[in-house]
Formats: sequence, structure tokens, C-alpha cells
Amino acid sequence: KEIVNVTLCLISNMANTILIYLIAAKIFSYETAFICSMLYLSSFWPFQVSIYFGHIIYSTMWFLISLLAIAYINIEDIYSILIFSFLSGVTCFICFASSSSSRKYPPMIFLFLIVSLSKFIELPNSLAGYILPLAVFLLFIVVLKNTSKFLSIKIINFFIKKKYT
Repeated sequence: KEIVNVTLCLISNMANTILIYLIAAKIFSYETAFICSMLYLSSFWPFQVSIYFGHIIYSTMWFLISLLAIAYINIEDIYSILIFSFLSGVTCFICFASSSSSRKYPPMIFLFLIVSLSKFIELPNSLAGYILPLAVFLLFIVVLKNTSKFLSIKIINFFIKKKYT
């Protein structure tokens, strides 16, 4: 029974290595992309997860496909924007449906979208190009910290007040 799950996770792990290389090669140099993909490949975490509970590796593959689609958006071509945005949305949906642990991916997808498309926004000086992604990243940290604390308190209070008889 578990052989299917483990095999799917190991195939997903191989695909994740290739996707990390493609995404990093689109953003950085090929040498940096190779180092990033080898760092992921040499990590023991994906192999341990695939043996024990494994759905997050499969979800990570769809998350990386979504990031790859965002990375290949060409802002001058309207069909490129529509096709790759649609592909990114579909793979995000599959990512969220394949594992409950994928709830940590939406902020990263949105941040990657802003950083990827920020090169098409003309800002007066080069320092402002770094301030916009940094400000968005800090905003995400503040919002996620406050909402996760609020939601966890509400969930804990709900279960504590409920009496199980």
C-alpha cells in the first residue's frame, strides 16, 4: 500500500530538484542554480518525509511548477500573461488540494509574483527596486504573525470550551 505513496514522493523529489534548477537558472546564473538544486538533492528531509508521510513533497512539486510558470511570464505578451497566470493558478489549486501543509505557500507565491514582476515596474532609482520587495516581505511577516496568533488562540479556545461527554 505504501509503495505507491513512497514512489510518488521520490518521483516528486526528483522533479523538485529539476524545478529548483529551472527556477534558479531563470533568476540567477546556471552555476547558482546548480548549487541550489544540489543543495536540495543532498538534503535528507525529502527522503525522510517521503518514507513517513509524504504528501508535502508532492505538494511542493506543484508549488514549484507554479513558481516556474510565474517566472516565465513575459509582460509584453498578453497571451503569455494569461496562459502562465492560468497555469500558475491551476497548479496552486492542485498544490493546496494535495496537502494540508501547503498553507504556508500562498505568501511565498505572492511574494515571488511581486519580485518577478517588479522588474517591469519603472522606479526612479535602483534602491527603490529593492525596497518594494523588502517592504512587501516585511508586511507578510507582520500579517502572518498576527493572524496566525489570533487564529490559533481562537481555535484553542473553541476546543477548550467545548465539552466532550
